Amino acid sequence: MLQINLTGKVHQYRDEMQRKQVLTELVTLIKQNTLKRAYAEGWATGKAYEYHLSRTEWKAGKGKIALSNLVTLFEEYQAAERADERKGIIGLGKKSSISSGQVSLILERVGLSPMYGTREHHDPTVEQKEAMARAIDLPLSATDIAYFVGVSEWVVRDRYEIQKPNRTQEFLFRAYKNKKGPFFITYRSASEIYAAADASFSKEDIAELIKKPIDLVDITLDRREEFTPKIISALQIIRNNQEVKTPY
Repeated sequence: MLQINLTGKVHQYRDEMQRKQVLTELVTLIKQNTLKRAYAEGWATGKAYEYHLSRTEWKAGKGKIALSNLVTLFEEYQAAERADERKGIIGLGKKSSISSGQVSLILERVGLSPMYGTREHHDPTVEQKEAMARAIDLPLSATDIAYFVGVSEWVVRDRYEIQKPNRTQEFLFRAYKNKKGPFFITYRSASEIYAAADASFSKEDIAELIKKPIDLVDITLDRREEFTPKIISALQIIRNNQEVKTPY
């Protein structure tokens, strides 16, 4: 009797594994066909579906970015590339109403890079220069300022750190318990984490996307109420007292 029961469970387990394998293959096939049809409609539509289909952990009713907004984002990216216009993540996200932090994560998810990454291709706009001037007295690093303004780090260093070499950088948090040594939560990293969390990325995906330890992601999410007002205060100054509701 025991042997019969065990044999039955083995067969049941094998059947279940085969069923899951078939379902996985079916889902993969459906995704491939969906992507093929999407790319047939155009590059921007294809990229929008590529991002959308890569997300398996959407939370119902929270953080889901509309496909139409994603298509608009990639249309802006494609148009800027064709015109050899080096748009920063803030400019790319304006028309689609997607925040700069989420734009950065979306681009990375589909294998694209921001357009302001090279010295020879990007000169800051008047608006960006004014934003950097407002940020120079904030306790932010050049990396933080570059991220929020939408320029590359060398632009901030060349233009402003020479003028004010003894600027004080403030970390939102620093910890020494990580096995690889101390790690710091900067304004940029916290902003990226909150943008990704609000777009329903899992903690594991966030850590992978921004290349930070999972411990840092956990602490940042746990202390959101403490860190958010500081980030928003800095963003309001950078954006010339515009209303800022989110920390990114």
